[in-house]
Amino acid sequence: MANSTVLKSGSSLKSTIKDQSGAGKVKIGEILSKEGQITSIMLNEALAIQKKTNERLSSILLQKGYIDPDTIVNVLGRIYNYKIVGFSEIKPDPQALKILPYDQA
Repeated sequence: MANSTVLKSGSSLKSTIKDQSGAGKVKIGEILSKEGQITSIMLNEALAIQKKTNERLSSILLQKGYIDPDTIVNVLGRIYNYKIVGFSEIKPDPQALKILPYDQA
């Protein structure tokens, strides 16, 4: 699902603001470990790298080859209640395509 987008479903302004503030932040590494997507050794290694580099944990896990992009998309979709949609599943509005320049359509 590398060519996918995420559509928000049933979100309130309050929860969106809370998500953006970092309050109640969900730890993606813990979720991946609990689900068996990565081992605790992989998680600890990635966390050690993150501590040194301040890089996103998901980026480190991707670089190490421990997870693939679809795994991140699916986990984040579940965390934030987004519906995952492949671009091939979405048909653009023909009227919208007429008004967009070709290079933006």
